[in-house]
Amino acid sequence: MPHLDRQIQAARQRLEKLQQDAYNSSSKTTEDRLTKALEELILIVEEWQLTTEELHCQSEALNAAYQALAAERGRYQDLFEAAPDSCLVTDPKGVILEANRAAASLLNVSSNFLAGKPLTIFVAPQERKPFLTLLNQLPEWPSLRDWEMCLHPQHTAPLPVAIALSSITNAQAELTGWRWLIRSIADRKRMEERLFRDAYYDALTHLPNRKFFLNHLEHVLKQHKRRPDRLFALLFLDLDRFKVINDSLGHQAGDLVLKETARRLTHCLREVDIVARLGGDEFVILLDNLHLHNEAADCANRIQQALSVPISIKDHDIVINGSIGVVLSDSSEPNAEALLRSADIAMYQAKQKGRACFQVFQPQMYTHVVQTLQLEQDLRQAIQKHHLRVYYQPIVSLTNSQVTGFEALVRWAHPQRGLLLPGEFLSIAEETGLIVPMGAWMLQEACRQLVQLQVDWAQLAHPRQNGCQASRPNLLTLSVNLSNRQFSQPNIVDQIKAILQETGLNPSCLKLEITEDVMMTNVQQAAALLEDLKALQVQLDIDDFGSGFSSLSRLSYFPIDTLKIDRSFIHRMGYDAGNLEIVRAIITLAHNLGKGVIAEGVETAAQVEMLRVLNCDYAQGNFYSPPLSPELITSVLSCKDLIRVDPLLYRREANSCHYPIFHD
Repeated sequence: MPHLDRQIQAARQRLEKLQQDAYNSSSKTTEDRLTKALEELILIVEEWQLTTEELHCQSEALNAAYQALAAERGRYQDLFEAAPDSCLVTDPKGVILEANRAAASLLNVSSNFLAGKPLTIFVAPQERKPFLTLLNQLPEWPSLRDWEMCLHPQHTAPLPVAIALSSITNAQAELTGWRWLIRSIADRKRMEERLFRDAYYDALTHLPNRKFFLNHLEHVLKQHKRRPDRLFALLFLDLDRFKVINDSLGHQAGDLVLKETARRLTHCLREVDIVARLGGDEFVILLDNLHLHNEAADCANRIQQALSVPISIKDHDIVINGSIGVVLSDSSEPNAEALLRSADIAMYQAKQKGRACFQVFQPQMYTHVVQTLQLEQDLRQAIQKHHLRVYYQPIVSLTNSQVTGFEALVRWAHPQRGLLLPGEFLSIAEETGLIVPMGAWMLQEACRQLVQLQVDWAQLAHPRQNGCQASRPNLLTLSVNLSNRQFSQPNIVDQIKAILQETGLNPSCLKLEITEDVMMTNVQQAAALLEDLKALQVQLDIDDFGSGFSSLSRLSYFPIDTLKIDRSFIHRMGYDAGNLEIVRAIITLAHNLGKGVIAEGVETAAQVEMLRVLNCDYAQGNFYSPPLSPELITSVLSCKDLIRVDPLLYRREANSCHYPIFHD
C-alpha cells in the first residue's frame, strides 16, 4: 500500500497547484487541467478503496489461519501430553524446552523441573561421554532411530531406553532443535537376559553351560594363537559314583550335591577363571593367564581337597570325589571341541587310574581311544559274524582229582589280531551294552556244546587202552558268568528258561556265576531274582568271593550253592599267614552254611595241597589246565584222575590255529 499513499499525495499536490492557478487565471486550459487532475484523483481513490477491501479480506483469512494454527497447536499439545511414550523437545545443545507427562514420569521428576535442564544430567554416568560425542555429531544426520542407551532417572535405578530422534528446522532450513521420542526397554532387556541365561547358563547351578563355555574357550584359543606366551589350562571334572547318590538318596539329594559342587569349584578359582557345567555330573574349568602350567596341577589338587569335605544331606555325610582330566595350552588341538575332547579322554584315564585323581592329556591317550573305538566296531561285527568262541577251563575235584565241570570263557577270533582274551574287550562290551547280546549268545552256545559233548561222550564211554576210565558226561556242570548288565535285564529269567528248553540241557548242570557286587547293589531285588532263577533248578555261584563288599551275614539270605574264592586270596596263601586264615574262614563258613567251595586261580602244587588240607571242595586254574577249545575237552575227560593237562596238548592246538598261547 505505500505506493498508493504516494500516488494520492502527488495527486493532492497537483490538485492544489491547479486550484491556485485557477484563481489566478480563468483560462480554458487551466480548467481542463484541473478536471484531468480530479479524474486522476478519483481513479486513485477507487484503486485505494479496492486495495483496502482486498487487505481486509486478507486480514480475515490471516485471522482464520491464526485460529486454525492455534487449534492445531492445542491438538498437538494434547497429543504431546497424552502420548504414552516419553517426548522431549530440546535445543541443538540438548537443553530441554518441552517435556510431556510421560517423560517427567520416566525421569521421576515434574514437568516444570525439566524445562531448561540439560538432558545430559539424566544420562547414566558411564554413558555421558559417548552421549555428548554423539550429540555433537547429530547435526550431520536428519534423524536417528533405535538408539539404545541407559538413562538414570532421579532417585531410581538406571533404566535402559530406546530413542528415536528427529531434527527441527526453521524456514531457512537452519537447525533449531531436536524432538526426542524415548521408550523404556527394561522389560525387553529382562526378557533378553532371561533368554540369554536360558541359552547360555545352567538352570540348576547357575553356572555357564556348554555352549557359553565353548564360545569363551574358542575366544581364548584365538588369543593364544596370536600370543603363544599366554598360557591356559582346561580341566574336565566328572564326579565319581554320583549315580549311587541319585539311586540311594534320590535326585533331589543329587541336585543338592551338584549345587554344592558348583559353589566349591567357584571358590577354588580366580576371578579370571571360569567354571561351567556341561550336564549331568560333568564340569569344566578354564584357567586363563597362567604363569606356569604347574598352576593347573595346583588347582586340580585344591579342587580335590575342596570336594573331599563331607556334605550333610538327609542325615547323611556324603563325601564326593572327582576324576579330573587336564589339557594344557601347549596342546596342538585346533579348536575348542577338540580341546574338550582331549580333556574328556584324560578324565577317563584318571578314572581308570583309580578315581579321585587327575591326569594330564598325552597324545597317546587319543590314539588309545581311537583304537578302542575301532575295537568296539570290530566287536559289533564279531557278534554279527559269529567270530566269538567259547573256551572251557576244567573244574577239578580236590577229593578224587576228577573233572566235575567246566567254566565257559569267551574268546574272540579277531581276523587281524588273532585270538583275544576277555581282558582286551569285555570292558568295552560292558560299557557299550554289547555284553548283553554277547552273554546271551555265549550262554546258548555253551549249553548247546555241553549237550553235544555229553551225547558224544556217552556214545564213546568205554575204557581206554591206557586204563583210564571215562567220566560220566551227564554229571558234568557248566559254569557261565552273568554280567552286571545281564543280571539287570528284566527278562533274564525267561531268556535262560528259553535257552534251557531250546538246547535240552538238564537245568541242574547249569551253574550261573554272579559277582557279589551285583547282589549287594539291591539286596532285596537281587534275592527275589535269584529265587526266580533257582526255580528253574539251575545252580547259583558267587564268583570272585572276597573281592567285593558283601557281608558274610547275608550269605544265608541268598539261595547260593557254591562260593568261588577270588584268585587274589589263593595267590597269597603261600606267603601271607593272615590271608591263609581268611581262606580257611571262608571254607569253614561255606561248609557250615551247606555250600560248596571252589578255589579259582590255582597255579601251583603247593596251593593244591594247602587247599586239600583246608578241606576245599574244588579247584580251577592253570595248574590243571588253561581254557581249552571244545575239541580238546574230550582229551581232558578221558583221564580218570586229572593231575595236569599236558601243555603240549594245548600248545599244539594254539600253533595249528595260529593263535598265541594264552593264560587267564
